[in-house]
Amino acid sequence: MKDFFYEVFHEMVSADSGMFMFNDSKTLAWFPSKQPKQEDQRYFQFGVLCGLALYNKCIIHLPFPLALFKKLLGVKPSLSDMIEFSPSVGESLLNILED
Repeated sequence: MKDFFYEVFHEMVSADSGMFMFNDSKTLAWFPSKQPKQEDQRYFQFGVLCGLALYNKCIIHLPFPLALFKKLLGVKPSLSDMIEFSPSVGESLLNILED
């Protein structure tokens, strides 16, 4: 069962699937700003698979930044979350705020 979830999530989260965009270092994923190639059904299936993995106590690797989990909990993301996802953009915003 663990191999099943590993393979499914590895395929769905890969850059080739087009479901997610990745930061410059290719370590963190986020939802694309443009309309995705896939229908919304693929994102629904992704959510269902996340639920099934949790229900079956399978640990899965989801390469999302802390900001996503904060949003799920209703916590406002901070500038440090932006720095985590894209250091160059985050540092530029920080410099703008300081000036």
